[in-house]
Amino acid sequence: MHAVDLMPTVLDACGVTPPDTVDGVTQQRFDGATVRATFGDAAAPDPRSVQYFEVLGSRSIVADGWKATTDHVSKGVMDEEELLEGSRVFADDTWSLFRLADDFSEAHDLAAEHPDVLRELQELWTAEAERNHVFPIVDELIGRFAAIIPPPNAPGERVVYRREGGLVPDESVARFFGGFRITADVELPGDGVEGILCAIGDWTGGCAFFVRDGRLVFALNRAGDAASVTAAVALTAGRHTLSCVYAPPGDTGPTLTLLRDDEVLEHAVLPIPVPMVWQHGGTMLALGHDRGLPVSGVYEPPFAWTGTLHEVIIDTGATARLDAREIARAHLHSE
Repeated sequence: MHAVDLMPTVLDACGVTPPDTVDGVTQQRFDGATVRATFGDAAAPDPRSVQYFEVLGSRSIVADGWKATTDHVSKGVMDEEELLEGSRVFADDTWSLFRLADDFSEAHDLAAEHPDVLRELQELWTAEAERNHVFPIVDELIGRFAAIIPPPNAPGERVVYRREGGLVPDESVARFFGGFRITADVELPGDGVEGILCAIGDWTGGCAFFVRDGRLVFALNRAGDAASVTAAVALTAGRHTLSCVYAPPGDTGPTLTLLRDDEVLEHAVLPIPVPMVWQHGGTMLALGHDRGLPVSGVYEPPFAWTGTLHEVIIDTGATARLDAREIARAHLHSE
């Protein structure tokens, strides 16, 4: 089974026959097949005998109990580039061959023993890839991101979020890696106010903007590499705008500035930059609390905000950048 089998299975289970045309537009055929027969019979046969794969230049195909796969290592995933053995150039890729029924862990490469089978599978992979518009192949993560068709209702450069709206899906949150300003409009009734202003992701990848022990904090986690900035000055009661401003790597590396009512509280160079995406599996932006695992070990979810949170504004355009006066004030403060 593969992801392409989900839609045919859902339609089959619901008794829906997919139309040949929709609003006069001829529909593409499904590559997948229904697996409804497996619902009542664990020994039901596989719905298909062939499935190709291609992820960032890494290629593989399963057919009739055989699996052929390359040793290609893509560009842009730093841990893989550093740690994985294999080819970095398509022309140098080595194909391995496994018989899955006898070798489920793919421990015994049979390419040298069955070159004819391997050649047939390579040709089959090419045919499947051509039919599914895989070519030209790009093995760079950034290159793939550049080719992504943007969503029809992408978030703007300035978006206002309110706590009453609940969790915010990824597609409604702008990318942070190019620079951002998060501003929380809050009321602090007195001492002891703390909690999450907003958080996205967790300690496998995410960031959190919060108040702890009366001080403003920004925490960042990138695949387990953690960094945080804490204001040296405690917050005071009253209505305030609390902000964190991230600038991507420049001459001094990535920087993070904490502000209260546009007054710089802390400015620091981060040891790690904000990643292009927080988690490959997706996450959600939470307002006034955190969920699941924390971004930082200094708090425990939900760590709900105990003051009043009127709104959170996320700027990722020109307004996200500090102006010259704010930059000078931040550098003087850091000195």
